Amino acid sequence: MRASGAVGAGLLFVVIAACVAPEEGAGSPTTSTTKPVPVPKGFELVASLPQAMCCQGAAWGPGVFLVAGGQSADGSPTDALLTFKPGESAVASLGKLPSARYGSAVVWTGTHFLVFGGRTANAATKEILKVDPTTGAVTKFGASLPGAWTFTTAVWDHRDLPFLACRGGCAYVFGGVNEGASSTSFATAIFRFSPAEPDNSKVLSSTLPAGRSGVAAFFDDEMIYILGGRGADGPVDDILRLDPQADTIEAVGKLSVARQDATVLWDDRSAFLVGGTTRDEPQTAGILRFDRATLRAEPYGLSLPSPRSRAAGGMGGHGYVFGGDVAEGKSADVLRIEWGVP
Repeated sequence: MRASGAVGAGLLFVVIAACVAPEEGAGSPTTSTTKPVPVPKGFELVASLPQAMCCQGAAWGPGVFLVAGGQSADGSPTDALLTFKPGESAVASLGKLPSARYGSAVVWTGTHFLVFGGRTANAATKEILKVDPTTGAVTKFGASLPGAWTFTTAVWDHRDLPFLACRGGCAYVFGGVNEGASSTSFATAIFRFSPAEPDNSKVLSSTLPAGRSGVAAFFDDEMIYILGGRGADGPVDDILRLDPQADTIEAVGKLSVARQDATVLWDDRSAFLVGGTTRDEPQTAGILRFDRATLRAEPYGLSLPSPRSRAAGGMGGHGYVFGGDVAEGKSADVLRIEWGVP
C-alpha cells in the first residue's frame, strides 16, 4: 500500500501494496478490528471497507480510487475490486480479480488501471492485469513480470517516449519479495512495462543497490524517487533517485527513520510517508515529509489516529488511507487526511 504515478497535469500519488509475507511475520493471523479508531484534528473517518484488510493495492483514477485485492483478517487473500469516490460515504464493488491476491501494485494509466503481481492463496504471481474503470472488466496481458513479485511497487510515467516503446506512457515496477522455484529473496530488478507495446517491455540495466520490498515511491514528472523499504536486515533508510529515461539510479539521501511498508502520498509539491514499520515499532503512527529541494525526509507535525502499516492510500484532493495493520488486528477504516493542520 501502495504504487502509481501522475496522469497529465493532475494530482499524483503512489501507492504500494506494502506488506510482509506471512512466513516472514510472527504469530497467527490477526483478527478484525470493527470499532472506528478515534480521529483527532486533521483526520476524518469517511467510510469503511467491506472488511478489515491490509496489503491491498490502490490507485487514483478518473475521480475515483480503485482498491484491488488485499489480505483479510484470517490471512487469506481477497479478489475484490472496490471503488471509492471522495465525497461519498460508501465503498462500492466494481468487480473481481481473476484470482484472490494481496501485495499487488496498482497504477492508473490515463485510460485503465494496471495490477502487477501479488500473492494468491497458493503462490506469488507474475501476472499483469488491465482493469476497465467503468465496467470492471479484467484482461490479462500476455507479458508478465520478470519474477513472481509480492509487495512490489509500481509508478506510472505518463510521458510519451516512443524511443523507449512508451507510447502513451510506461509503468516502472521494482522491488518485492521474489518467490523463486527453490528460495525466496528480495528483488533488485527494475522492470519497464509498456501497455501499448507489451512485447517491448524490458528489465532496465539499473538495479536497486540491494533487494527490498515494501518501498514507497513516486514520480515527479522527471524522476522516480524510491524511499526506504524492507531489506534482508529489516527496514532501510536510503532514498534513491531513478532517471527512467537515462536508465540511471543514484542514492541521494537518507530517511530520518528507517521505514518499510509505508503509504506514500504525493501532491505535486511534497511526498508524505504515512505509517509503516520501523526498527522500533511494528506499526507507527508517524508521518515523514520528503522535501525534494533538500532531499531530506523529516517528521511531519501530524500523526495517524492509530499506528498502522501495510495500508493503501493516495491523493484525491486530500490524502486518503485505506485499511492496514493496526495493533488490534486489521482495519477497515477509510481515513481522509487534512494536511494543513500540524
